[in-house]
Amino acid sequence: MRNTILFDLDQTLLDKHQTLLHFAARQYKLFKLSTYVEDRELFITEFTRLHEIVMPKKEVYQKLRLQFSLQHSLMEDMLENLNHQFPKESVAFPGLTRMLNELKQKHFKIGIITNGRDFYQRSKIDSLGITSYMDIIVTSGELGIKKPDPAIFLHGLGKLEVQPEQAIFVGDDLTKDIVPAKSLGMRTILMGSHQVNPDIDTNCVHLDEVVKAVEKLRY
Repeated sequence: MRNTILFDLDQTLLDKHQTLLHFAARQYKLFKLSTYVEDRELFITEFTRLHEIVMPKKEVYQKLRLQFSLQHSLMEDMLENLNHQFPKESVAFPGLTRMLNELKQKHFKIGIITNGRDFYQRSKIDSLGITSYMDIIVTSGELGIKKPDPAIFLHGLGKLEVQPEQAIFVGDDLTKDIVPAKSLGMRTILMGSHQVNPDIDTNCVHLDEVVKAVEKLRY
């Protein structure tokens, strides 16, 4: 019987798109960017689009600086602000705490395995108000190992003293989350879309669907 649920963080529990929209609006106001960009919505849209592309954040701000003719010194301040304040703007997908409460009531062990800087990812989890639900939090920044490396999954399982066959992994990325988890013997739930793949045991579009999916995969 499976007694452990492990989650990815970004785009699984945390709505990165909505978080970026909130933070873009915050920086537009904080740094008085209307002086440079009259169209607030255009800035928010471009800010969000660029941050959703995998690239260094410094490069993202360089692109914003060139597109909107922003001062170079302003970019440094905005980047520093992002590094310290972005996690505090974290927005959860609907139903997050309700789902975690239900899993706890059913006596599941719960953990997060996430890629990213340790303090950054832990700050996001704190901001979402879900740290107390977690039996473990494992970050690639802490270990120096990133998903899809199986070692990061094994580290988390080891800390919980469970075997892969006792766990279910919930994530949004087929390559980084689902395939390596399945290869180790875990059951898998792909979040966010319906896809057909031999490594996916089931799909959930919303967090409200996860508990029912877990119950089906538990035995």
